[in-house]
Amino acid sequence: MWKEKENALVAELLFKDFIDAFAFMSIVAKLAELHQHHPEWSNVYNRVSIKLTTHDVGNSITEKDRRLAAAIEADTEVMKLITRVCWQQHLLYDIGFVGFPCFCNIIE
Repeated sequence: MWKEKENALVAELLFKDFIDAFAFMSIVAKLAELHQHHPEWSNVYNRVSIKLTTHDVGNSITEKDRRLAAAIEADTEVMKLITRVCWQQHLLYDIGFVGFPCFCNIIE
């Protein structure tokens, strides 16, 4: 679910709706506290962009990032909420992705 980009682990995630996106963020917030490592993220309606990097070591990927990424991915509630993992920067129009081709991995 993660890609390495510009010294960070990143994921663009799509959810059924805003409530599921917010539920994901709530679960990840608890995991981040447990790991004492916090993501950079943004949320627009049913989409969450998440970036993991360690600022203390010059914005590089460290074991802290990899451990938090693994914990997020291992959480069964998180994986139930995600409907798509998007690798391309493109316009998202609801679940149908109308307008641009989508090269996303669909979570079944």
